Formats: sequence, C-alpha cells, structure tokens
Amino acid sequence: MDNSVSKSVTGGLCTIVLAIAIGACADTKSDLRVLYVGDHPDRLEQSPSAKNIYRNAQGAIPEWHKRRTASFEHLLSQHFTDVTVVYSDEYTESISDNFDVTIFGDLPVAAKAAFYERDENGVTTAFEPAEYLSPKFDNASVLIGFVSPAIGQPLELKMDWLCLCLDAHAHNLETKHPIFNYPNKVDLTITSQPTPESYDYYYNGRDLGETIPMWRVQTTGYVTERGFQPGMVSSANGFSNAPDGEVIAAGVNTKSVSAVSLARHGNFFHWGFSARPDEMTDEAKRVFINAIHYIAQYDGQAAYSRRPYRARTRDSMLDIAHQVSYDTYSDYIESQVQSFEFLRNRIEKRQEQGERLSFADRKLLSQDGPDIPSESEWLNDRVKNAFPEQLFERFGTNRDEYLKYYENNLEFLMPGGGQYQYVVDTDVESLDIANRDPQVLNVAISWLEKDAEDARALSILERYTTESFRTAAEWREWFGKNVDRFYFTDLDGHRFEVIPEPAGSE
Repeated sequence: MDNSVSKSVTGGLCTIVLAIAIGACADTKSDLRVLYVGDHPDRLEQSPSAKNIYRNAQGAIPEWHKRRTASFEHLLSQHFTDVTVVYSDEYTESISDNFDVTIFGDLPVAAKAAFYERDENGVTTAFEPAEYLSPKFDNASVLIGFVSPAIGQPLELKMDWLCLCLDAHAHNLETKHPIFNYPNKVDLTITSQPTPESYDYYYNGRDLGETIPMWRVQTTGYVTERGFQPGMVSSANGFSNAPDGEVIAAGVNTKSVSAVSLARHGNFFHWGFSARPDEMTDEAKRVFINAIHYIAQYDGQAAYSRRPYRARTRDSMLDIAHQVSYDTYSDYIESQVQSFEFLRNRIEKRQEQGERLSFADRKLLSQDGPDIPSESEWLNDRVKNAFPEQLFERFGTNRDEYLKYYENNLEFLMPGGGQYQYVVDTDVESLDIANRDPQVLNVAISWLEKDAEDARALSILERYTTESFRTAAEWREWFGKNVDRFYFTDLDGHRFEVIPEPAGSE
C-alpha cells in the first residue's frame, strides 16, 4: 500500500487524506466519530490498569491518574465534533461499532483472565495472557502505552511487551508518514540527544555515535520525574514483514535502538507513549490527532500476519551473538551478586511478616552469596547455552566466530536446536538465494517439473509453505497465482504466506 496517497486542495482549504472527506483542518473540527475508553476517576480501585500498572512504589494510585480520562476528552473535543467517553469498567466491544475510531487509553475488563501454571517452587511453567478483545474485533483503534501489548498479545498482534521503559523522545522517524503531515502538517523539532547506553548491547546499536536526532513527544518522562508512568516499546524484528504492519518510529528505551514506539498493525495503531495530552508537547498532540485520522481508514481491515506469543526472528541471533561477545565475566559476577541480594532482601521481608518459606527460600538464606562458576566454566556455559550444539562443536568458546557465522548466513537461516536458535538451511544455501525470496520456490518447482520425485525440491516447498500439492503443475499454478502476494514470516512458522484477497474480490 502506498501511504503517501492524498489529495491536496488549493485555495486555503485543508488536505483531504486518502480521499476520506473528514473535514479536518488545523482550525476545523473533524466529523469522525471518536470513542475514548478510559478509567473513571472515582473508581480507580476497580480499574485493572490502575491496579496493576499505575500504582507507585508504595502501592498507591497516583493522583495524576485521576485526570487522565478528562485530559484526553478535552483534547479530542477540540478536534472532533463527536466525542464519547466510556469508562473502561463499562465498555463492551460492540459499543465500538457505533464509532469510526476507538481509543483505548486504559484496559477494559478482561473477557478471559490470564492463566498461570506454576511448579512446586512457584516458578511459572505455562502462561496465557488475559484477553480483552475478541479475535473478530476489527474496528479502527488506537492503543496507548501498556494497553497496546495487553490487548495485542492475546490477538497475536505485532505489539508485544518488549519493555515498559519508553521515555519522552522518539527517534528513527519516518517523517514523510501521514501522521506527521495530514491533516495537520507538523514541523517537527528535532534535536540531538545522548544515545542511551543500552543500545550498544544490541547488534543494530553497536556502531552508534554519542548522540541521536530525536523528537520530544512528552514534556516529561519517567527518567527525569520519579513515579511518572513509562511508555511501552515493542519488538521491531518482523513487525513489517507483511503490508499490514508498519513501523513509524522508535523511541528512547532501555533495550534496542529499533524498539518500536509508533506503529500500525492491521486496524490497530500503537501509540507507545504514556503521557496524558496535557503532558504532551504541542507537536505531539497534533501528531496524535493525525494518527486518529490515519487509522480510521483501516476500519474493518483486521491484521492477517501474526506474532505468536514470545515469537522471535532470525535477526534475534545477531543480537544473541553480539551480546555473547559483549558480555564480560566481571559484569556477570556483579549481576549475580545484585540478584542474590535482591532475592535475599525479599525473602527476609516475607519471613519478618510471618510468611512460611519454601525449601529453596531457606537454602538461599543459609548462603553467604551466590554460587559463582569459574571464568572458564562461565564462558563455556554462556556460549553453549546460546547456540545450537552443532555450532558449539564447530566454534567452541571462540565467541567472535558466531557473529560472523550469522552475519554471513542470515538469509539462509531456519529454526534449529533449542528455543530461539537458528541454523543454516544447506539446501537453500547451495542455491545462493535467500529463503525469504519467492524465487527459491520457483527454483524448487522447476526441479519438480524435471523430476517429479526430486526429494530436495519437495523438502524446500513443504518446509517454506503450508501447501502439499502432489504434482509440479499444481505447484506451478499456485505459485503463478500468488507470486505477487507472497510475504515471508519468521514469526509465524518461518514460511511464505499469501496476502488475503480483499473482501468482496473475485
């Protein structure tokens, strides 16, 4: 899809976005019908979001949260003629059918509670996130802050819970994107800001300079204001592997330089920043209004690509290999000591409160410190646990070799070994064609056309598709029909999928 499609009208009139007559100029209210779902200021103790997210270190709900819904209502009423607020504990998804865009500023009541399975030591062995919206929900929506992955993960959207650590600035902006230009043209104020220290721990942040061009979204953030609510970033890897997903900006966080702060997946817009409108910059307020207009065009267009819970991509191996080389034994010891002291303090507090301790708790209290392996033992375990056994047998503890391997073979990787581990598909490597290039299917089909029993061809086709045709002619017909609609997903099966036909098409 070409996001730049628009129609400009001269003579002082506003820009009409994507041929939708929304009547929205900087000084004219739009007739889009907007629903805001937020917490009732007098019922915060019953709010799932306020109870679980907005509590401060003392367990109290900050006073500022009580002003959250009113602040959004005030901003929206300045730009839209039809604005309705529904409190989160009264919301049902059928209400959204009466509106063009629904904004989830807080979580509605869960339709299905989270599921936890724990072993005898209290360690979680299985988990299913709570469900807030049904899979059939396809109304155009904006998801704010932590609400985004809370709603998105059970629907297998790309908005995962990478880190509740987004601060006040965005960077790596797609400045030509409509949310920065229509219906309000926003002249972004870009300044150079210090590069977060955490970025160099990730592969794509290893060569960054001391500063990064950034755009301020919030007037304050949790780094500079104690108790301020952090925003949410999602994983960038695989986010844009299909046309129904797009990354618009990253943001300052304690993970990666590419961690997503602004994005779209299907009918949902991810606004990762946490601030109320009265805590946003004037520029950010206008961009937020533009984002509402932008997502309106995707009403009824649910996402078709998926990110299953905790799914990773081949790019994760670049991070892992980089981090294995980056880690030091002294840092490991420091982290183990800090973790030990943190756990010990928690257990001691529970003991003081009269709580019965488990055998594991009592054992930890009897220790003077954590069990620290030797440096050679640590290095051996660190490398062995990170990579497939066949690579460990090849490279041993020569850490730099792993990164070279994944850099040189990124386009030929397939899942192998343990969780999040990848190895080279030698069948595809021999072709020197990326396994996410549809040409690899074309070549395999041509082999079948020459030899109907070609085992390597059948292996490639069955490995990278969900089809099981019997003849080369069937494979060729399927390929020719869909070649312009293929997309490759590392996240959901490591295979080619076909973009669905638009509703109502022949």
